[in-house]
Amino acid sequence: MNIKVSTEKHVPYFLTKYQKCAPDLAKQFNLWKAPKLEKIVIHCRFGKYMQDKSIQQLAFDVVKLISGQMPAKRYATKSMAPKVREGMYSSIISTLRRDAMYEFWARLWCALPRIRNFEGFKKSACDSTGGFSITIKDWTSFLECDAARLDLKNASLIELGICIKTTAKNSEETSELLEKMGLPLRG
Repeated sequence: MNIKVSTEKHVPYFLTKYQKCAPDLAKQFNLWKAPKLEKIVIHCRFGKYMQDKSIQQLAFDVVKLISGQMPAKRYATKSMAPKVREGMYSSIISTLRRDAMYEFWARLWCALPRIRNFEGFKKSACDSTGGFSITIKDWTSFLECDAARLDLKNASLIELGICIKTTAKNSEETSELLEKMGLPLRG
């Protein structure tokens, strides 16, 4: 049997969507080069649950499933409160660039309609340096997080922070880029 294998590189859908809207963005803001996505950082802090190993493991598994790569563990650099000591496991972080970033963007885009009472993100979440930060409390809306694989009794205790970094120079360029890329923004 003759099987033909494609050697062409897979181009994510949102990368082609960006390539179509980039000339319009450059014209609109009178720029030589249109702003683009630089990286996406997914993080989860434990806060008052630093001592709870089951929540730490659940958060690690969730970030691993959602990002599609092994997250890095972060440790406290200083002793602060009575329960926080230097060197304690305090958060998880996963940085996505290039193709992995666009693949996650597609997963995020599919998960947003499944979030309860979702009306879009506020444009005020865009900062002046080209960043966009959101917190997702209902991370079970991601298709990768199913009840069969994860212990969901502590699901409401974990919040995911997602920071989207762009090459935009101000908040207007950032919000326009994210709207053209399909992110629902309001206000």
